[in-house]
Amino acid sequence: MASLISRTLVMAIFFVAASAAQGQVITGAHPEGLSTIPLGTAWRVFFNGEIKLDSAAKLEAFLRDNKVPAESSIVFNSPGGNLYAGMEIGRLVRKYRLRTDVGIQESPNQMGYVAGGCYSACSLAYIGGRFRFLQKASHFGIHRFSFTKPIKGETDISQITSAQIVAYLREMGIDTAFYTLSTKAGADGMLEPPRNVLEQLNVLNYGFEKANWSIESLAGGLYVKGQRETEYGINKFILYCTKKQPELYIIIDPQGHENELLHILNANSLVIDGTLTPIQPTSRKMKNGWLNATYSLSAVLANSIRRARSVGVVFQARYGAPIFLGFDSMPTGEDGRRKIDGILSSCGI
Repeated sequence: MASLISRTLVMAIFFVAASAAQGQVITGAHPEGLSTIPLGTAWRVFFNGEIKLDSAAKLEAFLRDNKVPAESSIVFNSPGGNLYAGMEIGRLVRKYRLRTDVGIQESPNQMGYVAGGCYSACSLAYIGGRFRFLQKASHFGIHRFSFTKPIKGETDISQITSAQIVAYLREMGIDTAFYTLSTKAGADGMLEPPRNVLEQLNVLNYGFEKANWSIESLAGGLYVKGQRETEYGINKFILYCTKKQPELYIIIDPQGHENELLHILNANSLVIDGTLTPIQPTSRKMKNGWLNATYSLSAVLANSIRRARSVGVVFQARYGAPIFLGFDSMPTGEDGRRKIDGILSSCGI
């Protein structure tokens, strides 16, 4: 019943961030012919203007008609608008696996952009991106939602709307304290949270989702797995025991560099809190499109991992080379360190 009520009142509920309605323009640019931009086939879609009831439908038509590939970016510059439309756009952005940023296209048909603003309902559209960036000097503003005119049952509808916003934040993996923060600015005001606060609330992740650590089992044995989705693909850091010997198993997305990882990047390093230690793989192969590598660990290295704040494995052409593939800073967190300790204790380490 709540969703039926909200749909019938969607015309009346807005995040208001501008005194006058603004036009809406959706454009895009892709790297064809722009060899200096290493984006592969990814597009940049630019959404400029007010978020209206038909905005999501127009955006989806643009993505579909232009065959915009997944992992492209959408760059918002919007004063806000209809909050339900903002959430609808956010779900569409997640469906099409788009990354989000805030800015203004520098010139037509070009991929470059400069600082812009994303306010009010735009913030809800923005968090639909799995990987979320914020252009330097761009503005990101939030405030309490409001009604454009008094309506019957406003208190009940406000409660329904608040619940739907909180549910949407959870769906998108955003700390619900973000909603509480938005209520600190009135409907006619605007709050621009500092970037470090947006990072703490997981609004900004700069291309790296939070690492998840879990204890799992396979063939009667237990292992601990750290996993994180990034703009560079998936990273997995797995620890287990073989006859009391601690083993490390790494899975990464080769990003089209299968040959280099198997035959050229032979300098492997374990990364603990930013410090690289050379290690030699006991196995290295491609499986299901991912690089899988196995390493036997000494007790010293295992204990270093146990205390680590971040871990990773990198692959280089030579030790000390400035370019690498792999990952160098997957956070362990208190939960991860506790689970790592449990697995290593079962190894007798």
